[in-house]
Amino acid sequence: MSPPVSVIVNNFNYERYLATAIESALSQDHASVEVIVVDDGSTDGSREVIAGYDGRAKAILKPNGGQASAMNAGFDASSGEIVIFLDADDFLESTAASSVASAWVDGCAKVQYRLSIVDEDGDRLGAFPPPEVAMPSGDVVPLIAARGGYTTPVTSGNAYARGVLDALLPIPEQDFRISADGYLNFLAPFYGDVVSLEIELGAYRRHSSNRWTLSGDVSEKALRAHVEHDLTRQRYVLETARRRGRSMPQDLALRDWGHVLHRLASLRLDRSAHPSDRDTRRGLAIAGVRAVRGSTGLAGAERIGYGGLILALAAAPSWLVPWLVDWALASRPRPAWLRLARRALRKLTIRGGAGSVS
Repeated sequence: MSPPVSVIVNNFNYERYLATAIESALSQDHASVEVIVVDDGSTDGSREVIAGYDGRAKAILKPNGGQASAMNAGFDASSGEIVIFLDADDFLESTAASSVASAWVDGCAKVQYRLSIVDEDGDRLGAFPPPEVAMPSGDVVPLIAARGGYTTPVTSGNAYARGVLDALLPIPEQDFRISADGYLNFLAPFYGDVVSLEIELGAYRRHSSNRWTLSGDVSEKALRAHVEHDLTRQRYVLETARRRGRSMPQDLALRDWGHVLHRLASLRLDRSAHPSDRDTRRGLAIAGVRAVRGSTGLAGAERIGYGGLILALAAAPSWLVPWLVDWALASRPRPAWLRLARRALRKLTIRGGAGSVS
């Protein structure tokens, strides 16, 4: 018998997108799906949208407490053996639950799948993770240890085993008010294997009101929030590794090139408020180049580009740093020529004495 699936829609002030998310959950072709919608204290018209699904989806209306609290509340009300947390600005393909259930194997911690990237109107922009970047299956803990993480989608691209969530939840609500998927995706692999599906079974929406994406001008405060979040997540990973008897380096975050890039930018913009007082430009530059070289999330000559960016950010004069950070990290539409150049770099294979880097 195919395992029952719970789809938990977590929402805060996403009235514009909420109906699409709920409809996508209700339209699953899997035989047994329950839909739970958690509203985390929205002040827009979200609760009126939710009321329109009375009898079709279970509603939980709660005061605002952040994403972790919404996910905790939804899980407590769920019963499925497989659980998908769906951000209210995203949506699922109708075959998501059935595809996950078909791929499910005993002892796995989660099944993950690619997401289409769509804009505010739902028009497709690409895929996440990109199709040329491999998503791993099996025991990914060694990858976390070696590279500070592994290739994984954002919240809506993951389906978790109930037993694993029983062990990991409640998600610490003060530490993960936003980006709570980072807690789950990094800790779940300590409880079982990961199964990766190549197909796009949902959509990740990019829009200006996303509360975690760096958008517009990159502020020092936003960069510090990203760095502090990563360091908090590292603390939980190290503690989980200790409890589960797995070896893990203490400088885990420095193995992730994206973290190092944010950390170096934070240091250069405002050293006095930077979260880590031991950081130096030279130390972060060395760590960043090492992390870029070992990354499986970067393809081809992108590694050269990002390695060069980290070195440039470390060496740039102070007056140039704000412009360089904004250009490199702000989430905004890029010129067509730049997007095409980036795609070409992803396809380029660099060969050297030790083999190929791709």
